[in-house]
Order: sequence, then C-alpha cells, then structure tokens
Amino acid sequence: MTETGQRMALVMTTGFEGYQRQIVRGILPVLAPHGLTLVVNSFNSTERGGLPRSVTEVLRAVSPYGVIGTSCISTQDESELAERLRTLRIPTVRVGAKSADVTSIRSDDRAGMQALMTHLLDERGIRHPAFVRGIPHQPDAIQREQVFREELAARGIPVDEDLVIDGFFWHEVTYRELRTLLQRRRDMDAVVASNDQSALGALEALADEGLRVPDDVLVTGFDNDVFALHWPRLTTVDPQLERQGMLAAERLLTEVAGADPVDEILVAPQLLVRASTGMSTGSAEEQLPAAVQVARSARDLLATRDALWALSCATGPCTTLEEVAATLSGGHLLRLGITRCFLAEFVDGPRRVTDVVEEPGPELLARLVLDYRDRRAWPLSGESFPVGRLLPPELRHELRSDMLTFQPLIAGDRELGYVLLEQSDLRGLVSDGLRMDLGRTLDALFSNQILRDQAEELRETVVELQKEGEERRRVEAQLSLSATALDQATEGVVVVDAHGRVLSMNPAFSSITGYSPTDLVGRSVDVLWPPGEGADTLRLLRDSVLEKGHWEGEIGNRRKGGEEFLARVTISSVGTTGEAVDQFVVTCVDVSEIRRKDEHIQHLAFHDQLTGLANRDLLTDRLTQAVTLAQRQGASLGLVFADLNRFKTINDSYGHEVGNAFLRETAVRLRHCLRDSDTVARVGGDEFVAVLTTGLGVEHYAAVARRLLDHLSQPVVLDGHTLRVGASVGIASYPGDGDSAAELMKHAEAALHSAKSSGGSTFRFFRPEMTEQAQQQLQLEMELRDAVENGGLELFYQPKIDLRDGGLRGAEALVRWRHPQRGLLLPMEFIPLAEERGVICDLGTWVLREACRQSQAWRQAHGRTVEIAVNISVAQARQRDLVRDVLDACAAHGVSPTDLEVELTESGIMENLREISPTFVGLRDIGVTVAVDDFGTGYSGFAYLRELPADVLKIDRSFIMHLEDKPLDRKILNTIVTLGRDLDLSVVAEGVETEYQSQLLVSYGCQIAQGYLYDRPLPAEQFSAIYLTEDRPDDDALPRQRTEGTALPLQRGVPGTPVAGVTAAEV
Repeated sequence: MTETGQRMALVMTTGFEGYQRQIVRGILPVLAPHGLTLVVNSFNSTERGGLPRSVTEVLRAVSPYGVIGTSCISTQDESELAERLRTLRIPTVRVGAKSADVTSIRSDDRAGMQALMTHLLDERGIRHPAFVRGIPHQPDAIQREQVFREELAARGIPVDEDLVIDGFFWHEVTYRELRTLLQRRRDMDAVVASNDQSALGALEALADEGLRVPDDVLVTGFDNDVFALHWPRLTTVDPQLERQGMLAAERLLTEVAGADPVDEILVAPQLLVRASTGMSTGSAEEQLPAAVQVARSARDLLATRDALWALSCATGPCTTLEEVAATLSGGHLLRLGITRCFLAEFVDGPRRVTDVVEEPGPELLARLVLDYRDRRAWPLSGESFPVGRLLPPELRHELRSDMLTFQPLIAGDRELGYVLLEQSDLRGLVSDGLRMDLGRTLDALFSNQILRDQAEELRETVVELQKEGEERRRVEAQLSLSATALDQATEGVVVVDAHGRVLSMNPAFSSITGYSPTDLVGRSVDVLWPPGEGADTLRLLRDSVLEKGHWEGEIGNRRKGGEEFLARVTISSVGTTGEAVDQFVVTCVDVSEIRRKDEHIQHLAFHDQLTGLANRDLLTDRLTQAVTLAQRQGASLGLVFADLNRFKTINDSYGHEVGNAFLRETAVRLRHCLRDSDTVARVGGDEFVAVLTTGLGVEHYAAVARRLLDHLSQPVVLDGHTLRVGASVGIASYPGDGDSAAELMKHAEAALHSAKSSGGSTFRFFRPEMTEQAQQQLQLEMELRDAVENGGLELFYQPKIDLRDGGLRGAEALVRWRHPQRGLLLPMEFIPLAEERGVICDLGTWVLREACRQSQAWRQAHGRTVEIAVNISVAQARQRDLVRDVLDACAAHGVSPTDLEVELTESGIMENLREISPTFVGLRDIGVTVAVDDFGTGYSGFAYLRELPADVLKIDRSFIMHLEDKPLDRKILNTIVTLGRDLDLSVVAEGVETEYQSQLLVSYGCQIAQGYLYDRPLPAEQFSAIYLTEDRPDDDALPRQRTEGTALPLQRGVPGTPVAGVTAAEV
C-alpha cells in the first residue's frame, strides 16, 4: 500500500511489448473492480548479477498487494526475485512458466502443438515437414520440438534431421537459415515454426526462393502474434494470453484472501486454421475482430513508431541540452499519447518530482532531459519526499487510470532514474519505446563532444535523407496495409456518394449482403433497406449524417435473396477540407446472431434453468405489474404458493438427478393446471408460486388449488421408481390480503405453512392470525435446531419386561425436549415440526449417538449391558448412509451394534418398502435388531414380512387397550402372536396398562411387554437406580406419583383396572 492511499498490484516483467500487453489486458478488468491500481515494472534483465536497482526500488516503494510475474524474466533474475518476494511474504502468481512454491498459469502448449500437428499430418496429409527450433534450453521451445517429433513418430514418419534448423524465435535468423537450407534442397512440404516471428521469416524466405504458400509449401506458427496476420494469414496456435492474465489476477485475489498456492493451472489454447495451410480464412466470428484489430493496430502502431522514431532522429544531431529542448519543443512528440509522466532520480536521500504533465506535449520531454543532467538550465519542480514513497503527497489524488508503468531510465550501463507513466489504454508501444529512446538520447548527449562536432554535418545530411526515405516508405506501407486490412476485414464497408449511389465495396460487404460489386456499384443504396423499414427512420438517419457527419446504430437490412437481417451500421461523412461533404463511408456488421444470444441470456436471467419456469425475479416483476393493473382496474388477483411434501426424502434416497427430473415433471403438471395468462414460477428447491390474474374470486382460486393438489398427488415413474409426494398449498388474494407483491408473497407463504401444519396435502386461504402462527412456528423451529445442536434434548427410557419372570429385557429410548419457557415437551409437540422443517434426520442422529453413549455409561457403572431401542424416521431409513451412522455412533462410544434395536412404524415401512429394505438388510448384517413398530395398523395383508428383514413385531397399543371388552381384539392379538412365532419373530406388546392385559398376553405366548403397568419413561438416572443397581428398592419403598419421569412399582391390580392417573397416550 503506497502513501497515496491506493492499493497496488505489481506486474514484474523484462519488457512491455505485445506478449506482456495481452496479459495485462486480461489482468486489468479483474483487478480494477477491487480498487486495485496495476503497476507494471518493466526492467532490463541484467547479466551482471543481482536484480536491477529499479526492482528493489519499486518493491520498497509500492509495497504491493500481490505480484504477477511473466515468463520473460530470466532464470537468474527470477530466482533472486522469488527469494525476495518470499522474504517479504507477498502473494505471487507466475504467468507463462512453472515456478516453485507459487501458482503458475500457463498455456497447455503440448495440447496446442498436438492439435497443430494433427491438422498438418491427418487433415493436410503432410509427410515431409521442416521444423524451426526456438531458443535453446527455453522450456516452450523444447516442448514444441518434442511434440513435433512425437507426433511424427506416432504415425511412423521419420524426422529428417537435415530439415531441422535453428530460428531462436526470431524473424531474421529463421529467414537466413531457411534460405541456406532452400539453396541445397527444396523437398519439404511444410515448415513448422516454433513461433509466429520465425514463421514470418519462413514466409519471406520461401517467397524470395520462388515458392508459393500454401500451394508449394504449408507454413505454421505458434502464439498468434500480430505477425500471424501477415498475408497469407498464418495458421497458428493462440495461447489465450488475455485469459492467462485474467486467471492470474483471479488467482492472486484468491491467495491474497488466504488460499494456498496450487501447482499450476493450464489454459487450453486454440488452433487457428488460416490460409497458410490452404484452409478457410476463418469464421466470421474470428475474422471480424482480427481484421478490425489489424487496421486499428496498424494505425496506432504506425503513429507511435513515427513519434518514437522522430524522438531518436530529432535529438540525434543535438550537441547541447538547450538544442535538445528546442528540438523537442518543435512538435515531434504530439502523438505519444501519454496521459501523465512522473519522473524521479535514483538517489540515496530524498527524491524530487521533476514534472507532472496534465496533457502530452513536447515541453514535457524537453524539461525531462534538461532536469536529469543540467539542473542549472531548469529549476526542479515539486517538493522533496521520502525515498520510501512512490509519489509525493501532493500527487495523492492525481492518478486517473487503473494502470501505471514503472520503468528505469538507462543510458548505456548507467541507471539515471525512472519514469512512471500513467496510461489510459494499452495501444502501441509508447512506454517501452519512450524509455529506450530517452536512454539512447541521453547516452548520445554525453558521448565524446569532439566526435559529435566532427560528425554533425554528415549526420544532418544522413538524417534528412533518412527522413525523406522513411516518410515515403511509411506512407506506402500504411496505404498498403490499410488496403489489405480493408480487403481482409469482416466488417462490410461500402462507399456512397452524396446522392446515395454506391461507389465501391469490399469483399466482406458482398459476403454479408450477397450483392457483388457488379450488382451494386452505380445503384442507390436504398435497395439494401427492407420494405418494413419506415421512411421516417431513414429520413432521420440521413438528417443526422448530414447535420453531424456521423450516425451509428442498429437497423434492419435486406440481402440480395430477400432475407432480412439486423446490422450494426456506422455512417461517416468524408470530404475534402474546406469543401462540402461528397462521400459517405458505411460499415456494416451482421449482429442477428448476437441479438439472438442476448435474448437467450435475458431468458436465462429471468427463468429457472432446471424447469424453465419463471424465477423469483421475474415473478416479483410480474406480480408487481399485476397488482398495479388490478389497482387501476379495480380487479382482484390470486397468489397460490405450493410446496411439495417429502421432496427432500426423494433427493436423499435417489439422488439429485432423480430429484431434478421430478421437479421438471412437476413444472409440466403445474403448467397444465393453469391458464397461459397465469405466471408460474419456481422460487425455491421444491416451492412454486402461481399468479392468477383472471380475478374470478376465491371459489376460482380454491378450484385451482384442488386441481393442483390432484395433479401433484399422482404418482410419477422415474428411473424405475414410482414416486408420490403430494403438495400443500397456501392462497392469498388482492386486495383482501395485501396491496403489494411482497405482502402477498408473505401472506401466501403463511397460509402454506398453515396447510402443512394441518397435515399437508390440503390448501388454506390466508387469515391474519396465520402471520403470528408462522412466526411462532419459525421461532419454535430455530429453538429446536438449537436444542439439537446444543444439548437441549434428553432421552427417557421405558423398560421392556419379560412376562415370564418379570426381568428387564431392554429399554426403549424416547426423546424429550426441555424447553426453557414451556418446560418438558413430549414428542408429539415437536416431532411433526422436525419432520416438516427437515430437522428430523439431525434429531434422529442425536438420539442414536446419545443412546450409545448411555449404553456405554451403564455398562461401565453397573457392569451390565442393556439393549436400547431407538425410533427412526422414514427420512432416516431412506438415507443411504444410515448404516454408516450407526457404525460411527457405536464406534464413538465403544458399543456393539448388537446392543441396539431400531424401530420403524409399519405404515412408514409399507409406503417405502422397496427403498428401505436394503438399509434394513445392512443393519441386520452388522448385528442391529430391526423392529416393526405399531404392527397391525391399517393393513390387511402381511405378505411384506417375507421381504422385510425384520426381527421383532411390536403390537400396536390399539389392540391392547380394549382387550377386556372386545373379543375381536383378543382374536387379532392371538393371531399376531401366533404369526410372529411362526415367522420366528419376537413379539413385543406395547401400552400394557392392566394386570388382565398382562395375563392374557402370557396365555397367548407373548413373552415381552412394555407399558404403564410396569413403568412409564424414566430419566436415565432413575432408570438405572431402579433396574440396574443391586440394592433395588422394594415395591413399598417406591413413590406412587404419576408424574413424567417417576418410577411406578410393578402393579398387580384387579383385572381390567388400569394404573391410576396415567394413560398410554401421554407417552
């Protein structure tokens, strides 16, 4: 963080040319939104050992938020720089090559080279290629040559070593070496260059030797540099430098936030097949930006080169600083386009700022040169400031861009100071060229004065000749490049006269419109406008061009075949200075597909991607509009809020793929239930909302709700599973239940919760009191979650008695909630809420673990093992990891699974038999006892017992409570006991409250029972005191109160007489 108050990220590189600029283009858009200014430290790699002084200065001055290093840093510099950054603990990301201990972002060059070789060998049939090596020992060069050899070997093609030449990644070297090779042999059918610069040298060498590309020889490059746009356009591999920069910036932000570095991130390159391998010049999407970039980059680069060349040439003849100042003030540098320039010296004490430039101009560099070496000529401006700062305090708020370029100013081997350039864009090579030309100028100024005097006259003559020749070549090259760019551009360009007649057009315009020059030249441009384009629109367009000289926008166009398309059109007037406008240049780009994609993106923004229904944003917008319209018209509307019952169980049991398919089917059914004018949206995982705008009143809304419930309750068959969930529905209406979208949504949701609290599979209209009820339910849910997580629950234990000898056969664990305000709550007061709100599985897991803990505690305290039965919910049983949960709970407390029994109600089993059977098999396999709870309720057949892996039948208390006065119940009871015995299943009777019931069970052969006749559920301490200690109190010593948690003696009352003061329903 600098003392300017800005956070700065630092890019370390040894240059700032095309490679680095593309990376920076990717970095800037990522860092700028985070308030980070990008500082690019461009320094000369040194061979004298040690980092350049400017690197040390910038690290101390900037105190960077993070550092991104490019692959252009030399190995020697990189090692010292990496050590320095590690010492300073600055997060660092490397781009372009692997680096130890830091995240590396680089292109997957191997994949790119493989794709290139596949194109040449398999698609183009190349069998005798030449290869141009890169820089020796450079990793990218080594890898590209290795893949070249591997791909040939994979196809049984030997490498002709005589056709492997050195290019050193450089145009001139490749040109020279390939010319030498071509003079002794010309039998290669392709030249595979390690990069685009070498490929450019190959193209020129082949041309000079009379060989045509691609007719005689194919040529490929690598890197997609600007050289790839040479004619013929070069087939190459794009390493996605901007994307590498973007990923580097994103990774840097992640590691600054605390993430650890990763080894490397590979970016997939793109093979660009172009004319140099005899293929198509590319798709319209690829041609358009490339061709436009050629024209614009050529314009910018030529202008920049001219300005920098003028700087070198203009100052060359000068012998004094005053002459330099006078020359620079003559207007040679107006094109440099630098927003501001801050200058400082390398000194050990305070620095001084020599100039702050508001706008670029020649005066800046005149003063710059004089300030560095002749303080007498110009006074220094600005106050002194400490060396540790990058800028002085008075410039704290001066920065106007997101990027600063920090570069040392070097004359020969002398470091004179540095230049800090503030740039608003990345066009041209201003910064690198400026620092090099300034260095050469300063170096020349202090060379031998006598030699300069003697050479002055000759130099002036040579410079003038050079100027004339360079100017002529520059103009010719610019005209040639502009013509080539225009012909190759994918933007359609047509020139018309003042009367609208077509004068000329480029090939792209013919391709877009279907008209050839013969069809259009000399005709009115009006043939391009479709019949539907209004005359008023065209008239306004013409008036705007005539008045302002320019118009840009989208307008309908017509192709030669009559097809209409949308085009982005730019019209500019052209005329001789001082004379009336006589021509217009029209550019045209087909944007039909772009607009279609925009519409698709708009759809994605406002619709649920899974179901295609409206999302919450679109629902809110349409509901707000519907309310506004209803207010205006005095109409009514309804809002229906539906929630699927037990949908979470489907996800947990069958996975999200089945769950997603179920949601899609639900969306289809909802659409069938509603009118086309109604809006239906998915607003949550399994929540749907419909806006009914027909305004037919509550009877209509109720009919719609019934229809929804009917459709959603029908079974759905997915992946071989028959699924049935049903739904609950809440309804709110305007104007009675609210006058805003938010209020209606809130009240419909409250009505939904009321429907779910009533058992689900029904609908409720909103009533004012529901809001308070919903709040209370939500509060109770939060308190229940807190109780599950923080020990607010407690297990009570009801003994299971052996009817033969009165001994203890085990205990059933029953959960209680000690609510801080409401006291001890029984299961029926909170279990339904837990099931509705998705808390039941967490609660069940807690019960399982607590039962295991208590079992171990009793064994350690009393030396006795008690089999504990725990109740599980259907949701738990359908979870595929229940067996693992049981094993984990047992392992955590040192309990054997054989000491556990799990109970699930018969109704829950029957509704989910196919899904839970594998879980019960798994439980039995590990030794857990499996019990069918509430057996005999609601089902006439017991065939499922053959399929269900069960050990115990627990007879529902409804068959026990009326044994005294219902003979049929006695017959059913006898049948169940006999069935259990025949199936080798243990039978346990629940809810035994009288001695008569107990004796009858014994007579039927039932061996185990539980109920209030023996004891009601007890806290763990009381249970152990009564049933597990050796000095158990006798019956007369036991208390007779009938409150929860108090032990009851074993009663031997009169048959038919229940234990006083208690009922089984209280459990």
